[in-house]
Amino acid sequence: MVHMMEEKCTDLKHPVTFPVRAALLAQSFSQLSWLLQQSDRYTLTVWTGQHDEFALQDFKLYRKAFDVNRIYYDLPNSLKAELLMMTWEDD
Repeated sequence: MVHMMEEKCTDLKHPVTFPVRAALLAQSFSQLSWLLQQSDRYTLTVWTGQHDEFALQDFKLYRKAFDVNRIYYDLPNSLKAELLMMTWEDD
């Protein structure tokens, strides 16, 4: 699917963010990494469903792998606060 996404967006001139469900991020990591390498205009927006299960700890890997300016989080406030705490603890 990422190849089709890139094909559709390659000729666009404006920035493009691809929504990624947090629960599926881990299993799609290599494909999403490839996608971000195709253009500096591409970013990811990680979101979660109300009852999704995922390990917030896994975000450490993504924060290290992706430029902080290329990954955004659309998460409930409680998860955003936890993610921010993890960020500060790593510094």
